[in-house]
Amino acid sequence: MKDATRREVGGVQVDVVRTGNSRVKRVVYPAGFRWSKDMRPVVGGALCQHAHVGFLATGKLGIQYADGTQEEYTAPQVVAIAPATTAG
Repeated sequence: MKDATRREVGGVQVDVVRTGNSRVKRVVYPAGFRWSKDMRPVVGGALCQHAHVGFLATGKLGIQYADGTQEEYTAPQVVAIAPATTAG
């Protein structure tokens, strides 16, 4: 992406573009990614503490909230995930 800052965290590719007071991110997860296995060792904590809103362009995404509730998204689909979840 033009003018993007690229970094990799826990095997996930993150491109960030600033626009005004906001940021737009393009995030590419590798096949088989699991938050508990790939990201937890990097960021710590039992669950992801960030909300996520985006568009799933390809593939599937399964999440589980702290209370055990599970959701699955299949592309193409808008995704809105509250904090305190595990993905994978």
